[in-house]
Amino acid sequence: MPFERQSNVRMRAVYVLMILLLLSSVAELKNNDDIRKNIIQAESNGGEDVRDRNLVDQQVANQADFDRELRELQAVVKKLGEVAVRHTIALTTTESEVTGLETRLRAGELKAEDQGKLAAGQTLRLNSVTSDMREVESRVETSERQSQQHQTKITQLGLKLEVAQMQLQASKKQVDRLQEENTAMETRLEASESCLNEMKKMYEEQVAYLKDMEARLRISGDKVEQLERQQTAQELTLETLENKSSAMESQVKQQQTVVMEMDVQVAILRRDNADLALDVGAIEMRSNSTEMLVQKQGSQVVALKTEVENIKKENAAQSMELVALRDISNSTGTCLEEQQAAVVQVKSTVNTLEKENAAQELTLETLKNKSSTMESQVKQQQTAVMEMDVQVAILSRENAAQTSELSALGERSGALESQVEAQITAVEKLKDGMDILNTEHAAQDLELRALIVRSNTTENLLNSQMSLVTELRTNMEELKRENADRPKVGFSASIGVNGYVGPFSSDTKMIYENVLSNIGNQYDSATGIFTASVRGLYYFRFTTCGQLQSNQVTGAHLYKNDQAITFVAEWDTHGYFRYASNAAVLQLEVGDIVYIQLPKTYRVFGDKTNVSTFSGFLVSPL
Repeated sequence: MPFERQSNVRMRAVYVLMILLLLSSVAELKNNDDIRKNIIQAESNGGEDVRDRNLVDQQVANQADFDRELRELQAVVKKLGEVAVRHTIALTTTESEVTGLETRLRAGELKAEDQGKLAAGQTLRLNSVTSDMREVESRVETSERQSQQHQTKITQLGLKLEVAQMQLQASKKQVDRLQEENTAMETRLEASESCLNEMKKMYEEQVAYLKDMEARLRISGDKVEQLERQQTAQELTLETLENKSSAMESQVKQQQTVVMEMDVQVAILRRDNADLALDVGAIEMRSNSTEMLVQKQGSQVVALKTEVENIKKENAAQSMELVALRDISNSTGTCLEEQQAAVVQVKSTVNTLEKENAAQELTLETLKNKSSTMESQVKQQQTAVMEMDVQVAILSRENAAQTSELSALGERSGALESQVEAQITAVEKLKDGMDILNTEHAAQDLELRALIVRSNTTENLLNSQMSLVTELRTNMEELKRENADRPKVGFSASIGVNGYVGPFSSDTKMIYENVLSNIGNQYDSATGIFTASVRGLYYFRFTTCGQLQSNQVTGAHLYKNDQAITFVAEWDTHGYFRYASNAAVLQLEVGDIVYIQLPKTYRVFGDKTNVSTFSGFLVSPL
């Protein structure tokens, strides 16, 4: 008898345990549904990684297998429950047969009273639970409505986020286009800089040429000073030589005229040099402005690189979100593994219960054989007790179902509240993200406008620089044409003999046979005469050398046509070499001739080192 009661209590405990396992499986299934919804929502929010989708699909398949196994377990548990009910009825019948009809009858009456009281208490509790369930259902409905509203807001924010991302992509494309335009502008600037460098080189060459001209003019000035000194000497000579005063006065007047003309030419050349210096300064200022513009564009390129770095940071943040989604997926996989472990445990429990049921069936068969004689006596009490037991079982099942439903509703309400809080947090984060995106978009719009303004300014500067370069090229072409059209005349020659020329008994023309250069072929080495083919301003220079003894003189006259222009002489009594040089700038007409004449009794030395020379060149055509 105690063993049978213990078996009955054990069977009922196993039955309650199976019901609790079934309810926990249902709760876990609901939690899995919530997890599946979160996974689907995470996929809709931007999970684009192929591995994450495969993992989610695998988890969904595992969840489907788990649902199928859970349904099979529910069917097995239901069958076991039916078997347990049958066994409970049989055990109750056996106990009533063993304890006696009277004891069972009194116990049945007491139990009926207790069950009536319990039923009344459970009815009150059922009413309370029903009111609680209604309140929880209303809260759940409110939470679901709030969840739907938040979901709608999230959808709207997602659309706004997509629009902002599209605008950001458009801004990025515009930034790329501006970068390409800046690259093209930099190429044009480099071309302009190369042109400016070429222009600078050409101007430097012209400045060098002008400096050479200035040096020559300074030499001419020195020669003018020498002429002035010679004029003073000639004035002293005029005082001693009265018979030659008229001729010397005419020569002095001509020399003064030449000096005045040289001063005028020097002033003109200095003014031209000043203009060229101003042009060079202006070009340098424009080059500096171009360099500053290139530096500004470099800073703009640095700003664009900074924007690209910010975009990379945003991509890194999105990668972090993908990692978070992967963590959620991994946690879901962990939950599935735990559920599978619980299913295995339930299967082991079911196997244990099947074994115990088989043992109890054997016990019931023996008890049935013993109680067959007492069945007719206790049918009425058995019927009443069975009805009471059925009512108690029904009430117990209803109470357990209501308790499980209440706990499930509480869990669902807590889950919904946590979801609502999470959605509120997500909405706030999305709002913050939208504000940040709007701020970034506004800043990018301002930067794009600034870039467009800078691009237009740069283009205008480039156009002005290109026009300036075109103007400079035109000026250079004109200068080149002028230089090409300008006649080039110049010569230099020396005495071809190795020894002395002279002295002669009369004035004699010097013939410089060794021609060093003869541009324009205006010098005749056979006669020693230079013939002007172009009207212009010419520069002439001559040098004489001699190793002089007592009463020996070296020197020469420079003649224009038949007019002596300048003279130089040197003497010594110690046997040393002496050099004498002089120069003149003459205005010649076409056909005028210039030559060197050796005075009588004068001598000039020549050798392979070209110590005695006669040179001249065209300074400027007139």
